[in-house]
Amino acid sequence: MPFGPFILQWRAPSPNPPPPSALPKGISRNYIDTASGPLELLSAIPVEPSAQPPLFFAHGGFGCAEVWLEYMQYFAAKGIPCYAVSYRGHGKSWYPGFWRMYFTTRRSIAQDLEDCVAHVEKLEAQRRGLPEGKKVRVVMVAHSGGGALCQYALSRGMATVQGFCMLAAVPAFGS
Repeated sequence: MPFGPFILQWRAPSPNPPPPSALPKGISRNYIDTASGPLELLSAIPVEPSAQPPLFFAHGGFGCAEVWLEYMQYFAAKGIPCYAVSYRGHGKSWYPGFWRMYFTTRRSIAQDLEDCVAHVEKLEAQRRGLPEGKKVRVVMVAHSGGGALCQYALSRGMATVQGFCMLAAVPAFGS
């Protein structure tokens, strides 16, 4: 083996997006239809309605929505609705082929983020019985490359949030 036992390969799974895996109790999986393809959105909604702002978790590179499961369970148990996204090419979202992913721009992946935040705002407004057009702003929580992506999207007005928390995030100018 020229590079040892760990060789990174990139192939779109079949089927695409990949089949869903089992999730812990209290976590549900939905797909958001976007212009580019379906994106995985995990959610943990508290049993009791709450006025707390929803948490929106953004993973880093080579991560997926499932890295946030323990956080989602913890905060949902405290009455806070939680959502986590898997960007294209991650988790159970759709996978572009190698060359298409290679030439995917930061703006394209930030568009995935923008689409998911807008979807969650609409879901939360409906869940809370707000009038049409009213939004419930999320508190965005991001890790690693997800932090840089969120900073990129926020600085360009692609999303507006109630709060933003970075956990060991990459700076907006890169690593």
